[in-house]
Amino acid sequence: MLLVLLVSLLLVGPTLGNDDTSAGGTAFYFTTQPSDSWVVVGQSTTLTCSASTTVSLTWTWTLHDSVTDTVGVEVEGEEFHTLVLTATDRDTYHHKFVSCTANIFGTKLISRFALIRASYLETDFEVEPSDKTVAKGTDHVRLDCSPPSGNPEPYVIWRRSGDLVDVANAYVDPLGGLNIINVADWNAGEYECIAKSLVTGAESVSRSATLTVSGSAETVESEVAYDVSFVSSRYKVTGRKGDTVRVLCGFIGTPTPTLTLELDGTPMTTSATTAISVYQTWAHIEDVATSASLKCSGENSEGSQTLNIALEVSGDLDIKGGQEKTILEGEDATLICTDDSSDGSVDYMWFKNGVELDGETRNILELFATKRDDSGMYQCFGSNSESREQTSFALTVQGLTAVTVSVTVSGEEYGLAGATATMSCVGQGNPIPSVTWHKSSGNSESAISTTHVSVKETFTEILSILVVDNLTMSDDGTQFICRGTNKDLYNEATVYSASKSLTLKVVDPVYPSISLPSTSVAASGSSLTLICSVEGSPPPAIQWYLDGTKIDDATDESFITSQGGLYTCTATNALGTVTQDVYVETTTQFTGGEVLLLILIVVFVLTIAITLLLIYIRKVELERRMNEQRMKDELLLENEKRSLIRTPSATPGPTLRTPTPAPRTPTPGLIIENEGAEGAAAAVEGTTRAVTPAPSLGGGHTTPAPF
Repeated sequence: MLLVLLVSLLLVGPTLGNDDTSAGGTAFYFTTQPSDSWVVVGQSTTLTCSASTTVSLTWTWTLHDSVTDTVGVEVEGEEFHTLVLTATDRDTYHHKFVSCTANIFGTKLISRFALIRASYLETDFEVEPSDKTVAKGTDHVRLDCSPPSGNPEPYVIWRRSGDLVDVANAYVDPLGGLNIINVADWNAGEYECIAKSLVTGAESVSRSATLTVSGSAETVESEVAYDVSFVSSRYKVTGRKGDTVRVLCGFIGTPTPTLTLELDGTPMTTSATTAISVYQTWAHIEDVATSASLKCSGENSEGSQTLNIALEVSGDLDIKGGQEKTILEGEDATLICTDDSSDGSVDYMWFKNGVELDGETRNILELFATKRDDSGMYQCFGSNSESREQTSFALTVQGLTAVTVSVTVSGEEYGLAGATATMSCVGQGNPIPSVTWHKSSGNSESAISTTHVSVKETFTEILSILVVDNLTMSDDGTQFICRGTNKDLYNEATVYSASKSLTLKVVDPVYPSISLPSTSVAASGSSLTLICSVEGSPPPAIQWYLDGTKIDDATDESFITSQGGLYTCTATNALGTVTQDVYVETTTQFTGGEVLLLILIVVFVLTIAITLLLIYIRKVELERRMNEQRMKDELLLENEKRSLIRTPSATPGPTLRTPTPAPRTPTPGLIIENEGAEGAAAAVEGTTRAVTPAPSLGGGHTTPAPF
């Protein structure tokens, strides 16, 4: 049996080409990728992706800064195969790249990078035409014009008296000037220089200039000569793949030369992609694909000249090599891609199911001793400075080991009356199983029609999605069963099966609501329980946040915390989400030991303060007493000095005996101890006056002492 299996797999062989999706029905490719686009400020452009499968896809769009920015930024809210970009200013999307990603149950394909460019046209000309007067027959006159800036660079046309200038003896040069050779009377008139956008056709118009033709000039025949503006500017035409470009042609000579434009050696004519002027002074080429060689020729009776013009096209990278390949488990696989580009060297990257394969930077990917898990969609990306392109490979590795079926069911536990419920079932095994849906209510079970089921199959598993519309209360409690079956890899008579179920609860819709206090206080070192009382149907899911940051695993109505801050409780069900904030403040709380310690510290501090205060008071009192004693001593000393000064000297004459002074007897009531300075002085003086005897003048005659 194993030999038969191996032979049957080998007979399948590799299948080339990106349009074949026969590899187990799982391979898919881009049929449309986003193209390089211009976006006009204030307007929109639409990008499109599509894939070669009828299976429902999930689409995402990514904006990249460059071809090397493989991660980029996902464009939010865009989940369809089209993307609409609206430029609010020139820099919004200018020179950005956009890619789309198709996802079938984890099997992903990433598109090429599409270049987005902003298109605009200014109104102010750098140089505007001025009035000129020339003589009839003048061999060459130029009306100057330098157009305003724009993206892409605008081209210039001229109008004379309101009509487009497309005559045999006039052409526009690369700088924008209008060259008229062999001037005729009918060349006179009012001229306007018009700057036009190659993308939108928008116009900017210069001032009007008057060309006056008067008199006549001598006409001298001359051979065809180059216009210096073509030569000095090294004129060439540039564009990106898919752009429209404009080619100019012109020569000087008398008689007026006949002009011819050629592309890669073939004369240019008007076609679906090419427009050319009557006198071949210009041509428009749409949707340029590759670089080419242009030739402008001029000829008159005096001679001819040829000007070779390079058409340089960037962004023409092309990556090739995509294929489908089926191999047996354990075999080697080699995937090869090639490039075709004129933009220089190409850098390579490889992806599997949308994930980059580290270290794979060649155009060859080698897989050795493959396993079943190596099956998938592989992509080779090539990039240079201008482009990033891709080609896709579908690799199926047929497993040689039988794997019995297993299924996993997931979905919402609750459904809303009148709404839709979606359930999914993943089936795994080797070979990949088939899955069916059933429902059981009471004692009866019935199969569910495939019209309500969509299937997504990958290289190793299958996803079946069941959608139940317009739920009613009769669906409440219904059991939805996913059953998977596969056959033994080597014996088809042996069938394996597995099943899983989900019981759906149908409820009336009630918008969620929250009851939560606005503030709470938590004592320091202790915990606080916040209660978020939630109502709603289906029962809302709860999530707590602290200062705007999600708290992991905080999904219950109650939340215990000891940290202050702004807490937010959110409640979400199928109808919406509501939030409620609560601000938690923390306060300091002391233990009994901490309180006793604080009291002891306060008593100690107060004792020290009182002791210091008493010492200070004693010191002040001592100083006061010492000052009083010093003043008292000074007053006594002063009074004694006064009493000595008031005693008169003895009159010359006979020697008299000095009487012995009587003892001082204080005047009753004149006690000075502990009195003030003034009182003490007065008392002393009074005492002195009372007890000092008058000196004796002899003969016993006594004269009172003068005061």
